[in-house]
Amino acid sequence: MTLERLRVTVTGDNGHTRIQVAGELDLDTRDSLIGAAHKALAPVRELEIDLSGVTFCDSSGVSGLIAVYRMAQESGKRIVVTNARAQVERTLTIAGVLPALTGEENWPLLES
Repeated sequence: MTLERLRVTVTGDNGHTRIQVAGELDLDTRDSLIGAAHKALAPVRELEIDLSGVTFCDSSGVSGLIAVYRMAQESGKRIVVTNARAQVERTLTIAGVLPALTGEENWPLLES
């Protein structure tokens, strides 16, 4: 029996799509988020990534969120990360990416 460590649900209409993420966002699961975001970005102007269900996020999870941010910028679109739990918000703050991911700041493409 395998346990689902990350659940990604995509909903949307009228140019806005929401990705609801639940579980652990890390090296083993980040590609699920990146893949869902890649598909979801094509037809929309704005993508919301709701992290209210994320219980754990490490540096690989942060890297996945940055990859989504880059994809959005490269295609002239916007992403906004919302509803991060305190632990996840702290991780994003320590990494220095929270202002860009929440839309508080508009950063140029983040360098590799």
